[in-house]
Order: sequence, then C-alpha cells, then structure tokens
Amino acid sequence: MASALTCNRTAGEAQRFPSESIIPVSFFRHGNYIRRRGSLTWLGLSGAALGSVLSAAFLVPDAKAASNTPVTAASPGSSGGTSTRPQESSGNAGLKVQNSTKGREPLRPTDASTYPGMQQKARTSGHGRPFISLQNGWPTINLSWLAPKKPLPEQWYAGTMIGYSPAFLEGEGGFEPMSIGNLPVGRFDSHGRQTRGSSMKTFTQDEWFKQALNNRISVVVQPTWGITSGGRTAGGTKVKSSKVQFNDLPVDLNYRFESTYSPSLTAYMGFQAPTGSYSNLSRASEAGGTGTWNLRYGMLLQFVQPFFQREVRFRIWSFARTPVTSARLRNISAYGTGKGFRGSAHPGPYGTNGITMEFGITRAWVFGLDLFNDWSSSTKVHGFYKNDPTKHAPHRTGWSTDYQIGPTLEYSYSPNLSGALELVVTAAGHNTPHIVSPQFGIYYAW
Repeated sequence: MASALTCNRTAGEAQRFPSESIIPVSFFRHGNYIRRRGSLTWLGLSGAALGSVLSAAFLVPDAKAASNTPVTAASPGSSGGTSTRPQESSGNAGLKVQNSTKGREPLRPTDASTYPGMQQKARTSGHGRPFISLQNGWPTINLSWLAPKKPLPEQWYAGTMIGYSPAFLEGEGGFEPMSIGNLPVGRFDSHGRQTRGSSMKTFTQDEWFKQALNNRISVVVQPTWGITSGGRTAGGTKVKSSKVQFNDLPVDLNYRFESTYSPSLTAYMGFQAPTGSYSNLSRASEAGGTGTWNLRYGMLLQFVQPFFQREVRFRIWSFARTPVTSARLRNISAYGTGKGFRGSAHPGPYGTNGITMEFGITRAWVFGLDLFNDWSSSTKVHGFYKNDPTKHAPHRTGWSTDYQIGPTLEYSYSPNLSGALELVVTAAGHNTPHIVSPQFGIYYAW
C-alpha cells in the first residue's frame, strides 16, 4: 500500500498537508553555529537563503560590545501581547498594538531624541549594526535601526494562521483554536510538474496556547487532532474515512532578545513528542504522527513600519525540526508500508521559512499575506514483509519541497479578541501535494 512520503507538520504545519503526507520537511542542513574570527563574532543559522540573511545581520563587533554598555530602547512600565503559526506553525495569532500604557505592546521607540539609548547605540554599534550584550543578566541584541522613525497610529492585529510570534511579556498569554481544511487538487511530481490525482481530504483542529514565564521567556503548547476522508490507494482502492486521530505534540520555549515586540528577535527551542498513531494501523488514513522524537529550533524577526496612515508589520522566520529517534514499523504505517511489514523508519530533518506581511486598513481590519517555503530531506525505510522477505528492500523517499501563499483577512473586535480567515494555496513544489487550504481562527489574549 503506497503512500506519499512528504511532509507532516504539527503546530501550525500539519494542517497544510493531507494526513498521508506524514514525513517532515527540513530547513537547516548544518544547524546553528557560532565561530570567532579576529575581533568579529558570527552568530547565524545556515542552510537556506533566509538563514544566511539572518547570519549576515548578526555581525558583532566584539571590542565595541565589550567597551560599551548599550541602553535598551524601550518605554518603561508598558505591557504587551502577541500570539502566533504556528507549526509550530506554526500558533498564528498576533499582537495588539496601542500607544498607551494599557495597550498590549510596549510603547515603541520611534524617536531617537526621546530615547537617548538609541543615539548611543547608533554611535557605538558599528554604523547601526546590531551587537549582542548582557543587560540585567539577559542577552540582548540591538535592533533599534529597524524601529520606525515617527509615532505610529494605534493598530490591532489578529495575526495570520501561518506566521509565528515573539515571546510575550511577563504575565501575558493567549489562546487560539484554529480550524483547518485541506482540499487536494493534485500533486507536483519530482520535476515540479503538476499532475492530477485523487488524494485524501483532511480536517484539523489546533488548540494553540502560549504563556509568558517571565519578561523574556514564553512557553507554547499546541495539541492537534484531525479527521481524514476520501482518496484512493496506489492500486485504486477507495480509502475509508478515519476516526478522530491526535497528532504529535509540539512544545516550544521562546526567548525574546529585545525588551519590545517591535523590533524584536525571538529564538525558539523545543521538542515534538510522538503522540500520534503511525504504525500497526487498520488503514493508512489513521496515521497522525511520525513515531519519532523531534528537536525543534528557529528564529523570528519582527518589526513594523509606516504604511500610508496605518502601519505594516513584518515577520521573518526560519525554523527546523530534526528527528533524534527512529520509528519501529509493523504492518500498515504512516510510511506507506502494508500488512505483514516489519522494519523501521528514520525521517530526515525538515523545516520551514518565510515572511508574513500585515497591512493595516483600519484600526480593527488588517490584510495579511504569508509567503513561505517548506522542505524535507529524505526518509529512510528499512525492513521486509513477513510472508515475502524479498518484497521490500531498504529505500529512501527522496526530497520534497513546496512554495505556498496565504492571503489573510483579520478583524479585531477589541485589543484582546480577534479572528482571522486565510486561504493557503500551494503555488509550486516537487514530490508534494497541490492543495487549497481554508483556515479560520479566533484569538483571545490576556
């Protein structure tokens, strides 16, 4: 029984692919690295174009950072709130912005004359390049060069369904139930050509929760469950609908380097527990997980800029997931094996990177746009069929890639209650399903 071995994502990622596509995609090929050369420290994320951009942005003049104590560009006594995509992908709600001490975000440093620390940083950080330092025991990165140069109007955000969010401020939290449908319209083959084909339809419900542990660190938990229906096997047999299946469970810690939401740089680190069914299934549509523990890590950059009489918010992210265990397989599994099979599978690293742009129309209405790419390295499957040991040889599934676009309409009833409607479409890719995915979420912040 064959199955398309491409990409299963949790935490805001799984909902974009049919449940038959359970093998993850990868972003980082080499992971994180820190190295010194002369008086420069390079801190970066390698493996993709976006990671390279972030690496170049983190050039650090050590001597200047050591001899100057930067002043945090933040307004005192304010509080803030955001929410993400998730999966992963990605939590997907957004922050509420008000230019008052009762708002959901600190007053943004928009005028260097108001914040002398900004002027000091500009003089000591190497022509505005960011540097890493310690303030009050916490590492910080100077991103004041991304701050808007004038005050901005009050703006409320719901947040897109795909994008991620910075760590919250102390005492804040958010909850967002998200409903995601997947309507497959075909596939992209190994050469990127679009082909027609029947595939399984899925409905996924995500329950995204985020809570600040202190003023820098937040925890994110996102349990998900789903139902699969329709589709046919490679032999043409119609696949029965599945029961409700829980997916793998992602848990992330977020660390925000800046004391403000905008601009801010947030690091993600966490794990994904194998809570979803993946082996010894009665039918392939019951698959909901990978059967492996996964290490999750990534970076998120956020900033806002004026946009006519409103503002536009940018979120740029790079995330990776690396499986650290193998999955033992029996009979029908999420990896495309059939009855009588005995063996194991080890998925390769997978990940996502992209950019979210949100344009303010009014204080409450926002138009958002997600542009992102997912990719997966090859998965190894080893084993044999009990009644025919020669039937199955060790093999690799190959790489898969997709490029997706997601226009979003956001509405906020208040700074704390909002909703978003998004339509995600696969624009291109290879070895991946071609899908149309309507998504809806309601977000509440406290």
